[in-house]
Amino acid sequence: DVEDTSPLVALASLDGRLFAFTATGVHVIDGAGFAENGTGGYSLPQRLATDGGCIEPRSVVATPSGILFQSPAGISMLSRSGQVTLFGGAVQDTLAAYPTIQAATVDPQTSRVMFQCVDSGGSGATLVFDYLASVWTTATRGDNVAAKGAAVIGGVYHYVTAAGAVHSETTGYLDNASWIGQTWETGWIKLTGLQGYQRVWRLLLRFTRRSAFALRVSFAYDYSSTYETPIDFTDPEIFAVAAAGPGSLEIAPARQRCQAIRVKIEELAGNGQGMELLGIRVVYAKEARTTFARGAKR
Repeated sequence: DVEDTSPLVALASLDGRLFAFTATGVHVIDGAGFAENGTGGYSLPQRLATDGGCIEPRSVVATPSGILFQSPAGISMLSRSGQVTLFGGAVQDTLAAYPTIQAATVDPQTSRVMFQCVDSGGSGATLVFDYLASVWTTATRGDNVAAKGAAVIGGVYHYVTAAGAVHSETTGYLDNASWIGQTWETGWIKLTGLQGYQRVWRLLLRFTRRSAFALRVSFAYDYSSTYETPIDFTDPEIFAVAAAGPGSLEIAPARQRCQAIRVKIEELAGNGQGMELLGIRVVYAKEARTTFARGAKR
């Protein structure tokens, strides 16, 4: 009665139900099992409505929101209601660069799910999903060596490399003796629609200075993948506006008139917590003009 004859890839349980993942589908098995007198049992596997299955057994992890797994389309979510959706779109580019997931672990102390990924050359990256804030981030390690496996032991997240070196998280801000700064990138800010024009007069950056750091703010325009016109701030400049609490920086983009703008904020140097970003405000004006692409046919 089971139409999917492809090999089993992984099993996972959620809310008392067993889910079987193959390379082409996801199936659910219900039932309380067999009683001592031989009655009861389990249902036959029922295929869920999805157009793909799981391609990596090490990517399967159960979270309070559902089961995450790597499908042909990327990281997908099997929700508690049995719906399968693409879930990791925010980190899709990083997963494409590091396509093999070697470990997926829930850290309940920090409400995070961490996927340890590796590329063909052995370099690693960590995809992090905060399931309380519902936010994806990527983490960079000081040695850039891929993790082979990971586990939470005694409430502390550990990972091991292929060479057998075991690393554990600490409360400090150094990673293997290297300070790793934070980077924030916005999506495309298009305040007048897809091809309408806008004038971005300035960007107001609100933050708290937790320790010494330097900062760079860069802009990309009109759907270009290249960031331009970086503006750097030294720690003395930052200290001057945020010495005793939250402060603000006002940045004017080199190009004000554009269809869309994207912002990258980078910590360049530091030795502690650095910056706590509180918010971004864009001061802009709309223009009535809209641009349409010209072509041979209309």
